[in-house]
Amino acid sequence: MKEWHPGAFRNHAGCAEPSWVEGSTTKEDIGGMTSWPWMDLGRMAYEKAHVLQHRLVALLLQECGDGLSADGPFPFDGVFLVLEHPPVFTLGKRGGREFLCVDEAWLAEQGIPIVETERGGFITYHGPGQLIVYPVVRLRSLGVSVAELVSGLEEVMIRVLSQWGIEACRNDRNRGVWVGSRKIGSIGIHVRKGIAFHGMALNVNTDLTPFTWIEP
Repeated sequence: MKEWHPGAFRNHAGCAEPSWVEGSTTKEDIGGMTSWPWMDLGRMAYEKAHVLQHRLVALLLQECGDGLSADGPFPFDGVFLVLEHPPVFTLGKRGGREFLCVDEAWLAEQGIPIVETERGGFITYHGPGQLIVYPVVRLRSLGVSVAELVSGLEEVMIRVLSQWGIEACRNDRNRGVWVGSRKIGSIGIHVRKGIAFHGMALNVNTDLTPFTWIEP
């Protein structure tokens, strides 16, 4: 197999010098005990991160014709992307522009784009101060179903918040993580040929004002 290293992919994908380290997860979190690489991308425009996810999916499916995977399979069963986005609204499959409460032209004047996506869920906002984690993984290798992946990501957010003394919980009617009646973490997943991507967003010190511009 051709030697594969993060720098080769980074240069090919146009990423800006992310950190590349190995992490681990457990069955109680989101899969069997194993090591999973993850990339710290810092702040990255949503559109660029979206392209990167699709590129990783293509590599996992061995659909690239550029030589990166020509001599053998992609050497990992998945990658976790950790980042935050500049202000952006994204549209999910269940809810789009009809849930937007402000004029799109005004948003454009503020420099806030609206991006259509294939993920599940409704329209949502991403911005600075929000922790984003995008698992791009083969579900079979992770050993979970889509529902279990979503539940696992919710559990990750709940455990992180508990370490800060914040008691969060799930909502039986709506996916995501809640503190009382207020949503603090959201999840949207899409699956292509057994590979899941998109992921979770946890509000840490996010300006929540833009959330008032969409219907809850």
